[in-house]
Amino acid sequence: MAFTGAPTSNGGEGVYLSQSGNLSVIADSSTTLPGSTAKLASAYFADSRNNINSERLLFNTFGNGTNGLYSREKNGSLIRIADNSMLAPGTNTPFRSFVDAQMSGNQIAFMNNAGGNDVGRGAYLSVNGVITTIANGTTQVPETDFLFKTVYEAALSEKRQVIAGRYSDGKRLRYGLYENTSNGLIPLLDPNTLLPPDANYTYLPARLLASDDTLAFSVYSQTPEGEIGFYEPLFVNRGGITEKLLQRGDTLDGKTVSFFYPLQFDSGRLLMQVSFTDNSRGYFSAQAVPEPGAVAWLIVVSMGSAGSVWWKRFRKLQR
Repeated sequence: MAFTGAPTSNGGEGVYLSQSGNLSVIADSSTTLPGSTAKLASAYFADSRNNINSERLLFNTFGNGTNGLYSREKNGSLIRIADNSMLAPGTNTPFRSFVDAQMSGNQIAFMNNAGGNDVGRGAYLSVNGVITTIANGTTQVPETDFLFKTVYEAALSEKRQVIAGRYSDGKRLRYGLYENTSNGLIPLLDPNTLLPPDANYTYLPARLLASDDTLAFSVYSQTPEGEIGFYEPLFVNRGGITEKLLQRGDTLDGKTVSFFYPLQFDSGRLLMQVSFTDNSRGYFSAQAVPEPGAVAWLIVVSMGSAGSVWWKRFRKLQR
């Protein structure tokens, strides 16, 4: 088990590893990282999605000129994935900060959280130490004549690389999901073609999670004034088909859903926290179950606040 902690002895956050009852330091304020001569100010986990496996774990650093993304390998060595001394590929601007880092096999995807007008803001892929651009402000939006204004989220799995981005068509901001394939970036989904069109709202895909060939994502509504609405359904995309899995007002475990938050995939199961109108909450998982000619999604309670019972919900995705 690995975790972020802040010892009282130095006050700086560090990343620590517990194995068979033995606690060891991965990185803390006494650590000097590869490519740097300065001591760390703090280190912390990159994200909650796909950031640790049996071979390595990913962590971020901050302060004292050491903003970066690093890997702790199984043999105990530390490897620099990227830091703010490196230029974002295809740009003249350095990386600024790193969010949403995740890995699958030897692939590591991360977001460069640069300033709003920095063309280097976007999604990047590191494979065996070589960094390439998935999409940033220099990337043309597929099937349009426009460049991305923002690439703000990414999801990585064994079989899929998906990003969420926005661009302006000269009239309004457009949001969509795009998949990185062997043939380049292709459009995957425009939420306004999936949801009932409403001139007063733009629908933003967010909280992307991927596992094998399955993508899960939520969609939020935003008014032209920038106010975030409460239309937050959860969708799954698999085999070229997108289906709604859960939304506010649904009945789950005999109660009405008021809010939910997809957490991560674990062994093919989508884990999520769900709150209800009676102020209770629980943890649920959704898993694809093969059926003749279809795939059924089964949602069961993993852990409830007051002895919740097993519950089933099937959504069939025709192949």
